[in-house]
Amino acid sequence: SKALLGSIMGISPIIARELSFYVTKGADTNISQLSSNETSRLSFILNDFVNGAKNNICKPTMVFDEKNKPFELSFMAINQYKKLLFKILKKS
Repeated sequence: SKALLGSIMGISPIIARELSFYVTKGADTNISQLSSNETSRLSFILNDFVNGAKNNICKPTMVFDEKNKPFELSFMAINQYKKLLFKILKKS
């Protein structure tokens, strides 16, 4: 996720972590150590991310902690927090 933060202007830490989570399936992998499969997933997710931004496609998501307090808010689905509660917010 650090490589994505340093490479994509304006990306937030949660989005960088989510993109990284998708690519490495949660493993803490250095970008130079990505397998060809992970490199393909990175290409796919970045293209999907850009297309979603261009076409105003979003899935507002709020993540709540164990005490049901808001923990994270994002314009896209968040899957990196497996044990926390997620709510999809409706677009108004």
